[in-house]
Amino acid sequence: MIHNDYIMRMISQLAKVLAHVVQLRERGRDDDAIREIDQSMQKMCGLNSQLVNSLSEASLIGALRGGASLDVGKCIVLAGLLKEEADILLGRDREDDAADRYLKSLALYLEAMHDDARLNLPSYVDRVDEVAGKLGEFIIPVAHRKRLMSYYELSGEYGAAEDVLFEMLDDEEAEAPRIAEEFYARMLELTDEELDAGELPRDEVLEGLERMRRSVQ
Repeated sequence: MIHNDYIMRMISQLAKVLAHVVQLRERGRDDDAIREIDQSMQKMCGLNSQLVNSLSEASLIGALRGGASLDVGKCIVLAGLLKEEADILLGRDREDDAADRYLKSLALYLEAMHDDARLNLPSYVDRVDEVAGKLGEFIIPVAHRKRLMSYYELSGEYGAAEDVLFEMLDDEEAEAPRIAEEFYARMLELTDEELDAGELPRDEVLEGLERMRRSVQ
């Protein structure tokens, strides 16, 4: 309970920071917004923007893990702040820098959502959707796609999970046929009510499975 209270407190603090960042941007003070983001990263996570963006995703997640346990609170804070920083850079036509931050933000959200604490967290599907959507024109690494698909499935968003699967199949990812077969097998074990709620009716599951099998023949 104490651990979860800490995470929720970090999320509450993040919401206040993001509200302030939005206010600054609405007033045309993007430079001040970037400074606010940097200061908040330092204050809440002990890492400034320059360091966060110089580390690889694996090194950053390793720093947030410390020992064996991930600091989910800091992970979510950095994911949210990186997304805001990316939005500002995208508005300045710095697409590559923005994409790097969106990818890191997505990786951090997915890492946090796969932690044990995920079951006690509010839904982050909308935020994950937003960040993934920003990366629509960029190539998302296979590892990110697999985790994104898994997150949607764990969240009951089966239609969204299938959309990610289609992207992997369209891009002819080597693992995609196996992932597809295993995904549809799991979907067939669900009830019609569960599938309908996840926006992937059974007939679409059967259609997708048949399409996948035809493609590998």
